[in-house]
Amino acid sequence: FVANSIEDLKNSKSKLPSFLQAEIEKLIEVASKIQYTNLVVAPLYHSSLKYYEDIYFRFFEANEIIIKGGRYLSKNQNTENINSLGFAIYTDTLINFLEESK
Repeated sequence: FVANSIEDLKNSKSKLPSFLQAEIEKLIEVASKIQYTNLVVAPLYHSSLKYYEDIYFRFFEANEIIIKGGRYLSKNQNTENINSLGFAIYTDTLINFLEESK
């Protein structure tokens, strides 16, 4: 399913299996902090990159991905796990969009 608002996420919570309750709570918490009126949350979407451990996100403009990233575990020099968050900016797409919007 796709949620177009925080209220959609909250309303969908009771319809989800119990093993997804904690995950939808995380999405509600994160999405509640976003001050953007055109928010779309797709909880069932998953990244083809298997190293993401938790939240995965994509930013669109004019139906083009301009940024994507997510949370993953990395190792420090002592091979201890470190929670990390990374992202990629699609600079070519972003530059093309900015040039076209002039």
